[in-house]
Amino acid sequence: MDLSDASTRERITMAADALLDAGFDGIHLDLEPVSSGDVGYLALLAELQARTAACGCVLSVAAPAPEELPGLATIGPFLAPSYDHWLLSYYREVAERVDQVVVMMYDTAAPSDTFYRLVVQWDVWRLERALGPGHELLIGVPTYPDRTLLHTPEHETLSGTIIAANRATAKVPPRERPRIGFAVYAGWTTTEHDWRLFRVRRYLCAQTQPEPGC
Repeated sequence: MDLSDASTRERITMAADALLDAGFDGIHLDLEPVSSGDVGYLALLAELQARTAACGCVLSVAAPAPEELPGLATIGPFLAPSYDHWLLSYYREVAERVDQVVVMMYDTAAPSDTFYRLVVQWDVWRLERALGPGHELLIGVPTYPDRTLLHTPEHETLSGTIIAANRATAKVPPRERPRIGFAVYAGWTTTEHDWRLFRVRRYLCAQTQPEPGC
């Protein structure tokens, strides 16, 4: 979709209006790929924000991980059309227009558990500092088993994500911690065992800041 096209944005906002009129509590937007700095996306969020704010509803967006190396967000789209990692400055612009940012913290091509946890810890720490107080940040927790070029399910795990995110937020002031949480993906691949593990791991991490085990 060409988000610079006003008619495209209008069709999306009309669909959002229909959902809000039907009684939904908010809108969650997952458009991929969106390159860092896309002004059409920011315009769409502003238009949707006006609608959700008017009814006291929530506007939430799925977002890619931030760029891992300086310059990748700029040259990445030229190297691969699907590249969509964002600059932290663009994260701030997006956060100003929504209530909730859900970071897809997976598809890192992690070669090991340690590598994945370090990536998650680094990204969550940077995002928490970049977004600042008043912005709700949810960390996407992978539970899907599909193996792809970028997704290594034996390393990108539910436990690893929660442990790493907890380490990153251990120094966040207690009054700010309620705005940071988790979002499990995908619901249809999450087993009862996964949910039990999620609840236990989340509880243990809440009790131990940041060690042992979290």
